[in-house]
Amino acid sequence: MQEWQKLEVETAKEIDGTVVPASGGLPGRPGDAVSADLLVECKDQAPRNQILIKGDVVEKILDEARRYDKLGVLKIRIKGRQVAVLDWEDFLEILVTVREAGEK
Repeated sequence: MQEWQKLEVETAKEIDGTVVPASGGLPGRPGDAVSADLLVECKDQAPRNQILIKGDVVEKILDEARRYDKLGVLKIRIKGRQVAVLDWEDFLEILVTVREAGEK
């Protein structure tokens, strides 16, 4: 199994979801991993030490997520570290939720 495939399987498990089969090869297959509330596109820098993220990739995952009423996330693994890219408005909503939960 290639590193990018491992990342997709790992991500699906982490979000309690499933891997989207042939997500990159067939139209109408949004994201790499999907759950009840998340749509995640995964990118892995291996074997290079860099990654290029085109604006179209970010726009595609965010638009697809909105279409399915899910939170769109671009998960990037680079040098062993995993980071998430999401719409700023979604981030602010999460921040408010976290802060409100801390006040209770």
